[in-house]
Amino acid sequence: MKEVVGKVFDEKEIERMKKEQERDARLIYQNSMIYAKEEGERQARIEVAKEMLKDNMFIKDIAEITKLSEKEILKLK
Repeated sequence: MKEVVGKVFDEKEIERMKKEQERDARLIYQNSMIYAKEEGERQARIEVAKEMLKDNMFIKDIAEITKLSEKEILKLK
């Protein structure tokens, strides 16, 4: 038995809490990596759209190719 912040826990409960914290940390890491990948891909699409705008391509065509909305593309002008 151990006392932690005024509460008493047995070893099994402490081990369970450690495993739960490790699982939560892994999930946070995985979600962060997914977000970073998606954001990187989005930024790449934005850069492509900017180049297409420089080439005077139609907004509708840029949207179709980059999968950005026409509204998002208009903000890049």
